[in-house]
Amino acid sequence: MNIGAREQTCKIDNESAYRTESVNSGETLGPDMPFVTRLTLKSGDGDLLDSVVTEIKERAERKGVELKGPHPKPPTRHAVPQYKRVGHEETFSTWDYTVYTRVIEIIDHNQFARDVAGQEYPARIHITADIEQYNQTGDR
Repeated sequence: MNIGAREQTCKIDNESAYRTESVNSGETLGPDMPFVTRLTLKSGDGDLLDSVVTEIKERAERKGVELKGPHPKPPTRHAVPQYKRVGHEETFSTWDYTVYTRVIEIIDHNQFARDVAGQEYPARIHITADIEQYNQTGDR
């Protein structure tokens, strides 16, 4: 059960967003409630993205980190008009590109998640990290 109610965003390396969700209900959160860090990696270079995701997955396996994914999302196609001059309607052909997305979930290994989210990536990789804290079923 997701008990997140308050959201906070702060900037980390490589223009990435690091968002946390926590409780706003007066309930005290104990250390036995696991954190799930959801990393969303996006790039226009599918091969580069897959190599970065593979490296993260291999690091997690070496360290014994519980990891789910990578979950590929359908690629999104974008078309951007290119104007010949400022203030005129004349355009060149549109610039078409595809964005590939992979989602990885790290279960309760906060330091590993911080290291991965704060790591330097190639400029063509954009990463966001969403953190949620879950309450175990039956716990109060």
